[in-house]
Amino acid sequence: FGPLLLGKLKKSLHTPYIAILCAMYAVSFGILLAFDTRFMIMLAAFIVGFPWGGVFGIALLFIAQKSSNAKIAARLSAFAQGFGYLIAAQGQWIIGFFHDMFGNFTSSICILFIVGILVNIFGYLAYKSKVI
Repeated sequence: FGPLLLGKLKKSLHTPYIAILCAMYAVSFGILLAFDTRFMIMLAAFIVGFPWGGVFGIALLFIAQKSSNAKIAARLSAFAQGFGYLIAAQGQWIIGFFHDMFGNFTSSICILFIVGILVNIFGYLAYKSKVI
């Protein structure tokens, strides 16, 4: 529902909405790092659920919005999705590797926390970029 809600908001609220949605990744992984109670784990799972679908949809929306024509949109989409899926396919392997190496998921959650911060930075840069 991320792009749908983004379309209904005033233009002045787009930046805070995207920032909050992207920051929810880092917040949820930060909660997982800081707390280990059942309630906090469920809260982190609830919080990470919002950006999971929303950020992906907004990323696809940015591809269409920041392209001046259909040919550029197709090329940008092929690059972004191909590269993104390639990275995503490695995620499970990397998390499993760190779990086997350290015996817990703390290092993996630290990596996901950093990725959450990077999503926030790149989401902001994509929003502010000009049409190509």
